[in-house]
Amino acid sequence: MDCRSLFLHWGPGSNAQIERLWYGNDLPIEWWDQPTQFTNPETAFSEIVAAACTRLESLAAQQGKTRLIAHSFGGQIALQLLIRRPELIKQITLLACGAHPCRSFLHLAEQLLNTKLGSQDPERFKALSESLTLANQQLSSASFWPLVQQIAAIPDFMNLYWSDESARLKYVRFATHAQSIDMAAFAAVMQNFLTGDPFPVGFQSTQTIPVRYIFGDADPLLDFSEETKFWKEQIPWITFERIAAGHFIQFEREPNEWAE
Repeated sequence: MDCRSLFLHWGPGSNAQIERLWYGNDLPIEWWDQPTQFTNPETAFSEIVAAACTRLESLAAQQGKTRLIAHSFGGQIALQLLIRRPELIKQITLLACGAHPCRSFLHLAEQLLNTKLGSQDPERFKALSESLTLANQQLSSASFWPLVQQIAAIPDFMNLYWSDESARLKYVRFATHAQSIDMAAFAAVMQNFLTGDPFPVGFQSTQTIPVRYIFGDADPLLDFSEETKFWKEQIPWITFERIAAGHFIQFEREPNEWAE
């Protein structure tokens, strides 16, 4: 039996439905969906981590040490699993995983302001610029949520996530058959990160589990120097790769580049 990797998708509040539609059963990967219903919104992220830990334990009981493939927000879950159950992990591949999910939106806003879209709707982008300035001064609930609202008001802002137009169009076709983001779950988890960083500062694992980070050079949500600094501090032996891609590496690049 092929050992299945556990995929930790982007989000929060999202799911791996498009990955399942895209790849079917072609890859030895479990396209696991994170929970979106929580017993307490204040512990939403902890509940996601607990569910991921349970799934990892189940896979490891069947097949032994298991590889984690994490995309975007899924990297936060992968690191929590490394803290909690390192003995169950074979290796970790991080695809476009930000150091802090809320800060990724600040990077996105900066990129949106640098595009030609700004000249098409100067009033909207003036509001976005003002929201970004406030969030950069102090990242809090009071500054973050208005920034998200300004970003969401920009038509097709997610087009900026892609460097491969054919992959983007395929994604859009599949997205019509997939469940949309659960905004209540998104808000609950993001609020967890705004009110207290769930990731312990200065954590350094003693387990030298191979960890590989793949960064798309056209990713609008991440700053390469910021991400490498954070992940290197947490996992000194991590390796980094920059490739031609946007944020959705798993759709723009072939699986042999990230799934093996």
